[in-house]
Amino acid sequence: AGNFTINLVAQNYCGSTSFNSPITIQSGPPVSLTNDTTICKGNSISLIASGGTNYQWSGAVNSTASSVLVSPLVNSTYLVKTSNGSCFGPLDSVTVSVAVQPLISLVGDSISCNSGPVQLIANCPSAQVIHWSSGISSTNDTIAVSTGFPAFISAYAFDGICNSNLDSIWVDTLSSPTLNASFITLSCMNDTVHFSSITNATSLTWNFGHTASGASNTSNLPNPSHIYTSAGNFT
Repeated sequence: AGNFTINLVAQNYCGSTSFNSPITIQSGPPVSLTNDTTICKGNSISLIASGGTNYQWSGAVNSTASSVLVSPLVNSTYLVKTSNGSCFGPLDSVTVSVAVQPLISLVGDSISCNSGPVQLIANCPSAQVIHWSSGISSTNDTIAVSTGFPAFISAYAFDGICNSNLDSIWVDTLSSPTLNASFITLSCMNDTVHFSSITNATSLTWNFGHTASGASNTSNLPNPSHIYTSAGNFT
């Protein structure tokens, strides 16, 4: 920008004629622009330019507004320049980088015994903070959850830029088994003793206290029988 002089010289066989005239070259204003930034894939961001009265965006978007709302799916660069009504200034650019959403997977105990706490693990290597539906926000990937079971426990992670997907795990509750056993407590040697049980357990193991009987000293039947081949007190 500045003041310059235009000089024109015309010549022929008979002589020369010259022309002189001043010319002023103006510079446009510099544009102020949003800093380079990073967004999560699928999100939008408003890019704002200032410093003039008219604007021209180019590159990944075309617009004459002072601000543009963009939603790039890949890293993108946006160019803009501004004018004060007559001249445009130099181009400036802003780059929007696109981050991929982290993934989270919940694993851990799926049964709460007697409504006690369960240990859950959130697998998300890039997580900085994990937010649990129980109201806990933790930098650790493992927590003990105590809540009203049965219930779905959910969590999502934040990696500093993006929130992860929401994952859930179903935690059921189970009480300690009930048990009622009965048998004749006084019997004769070599007689068959019958045992019976009433329980909601999923498995049973009887031990008749008669180690001399070898493998027959135990049973997994709900109502077994056993023959004591020696006299004595057994427990």
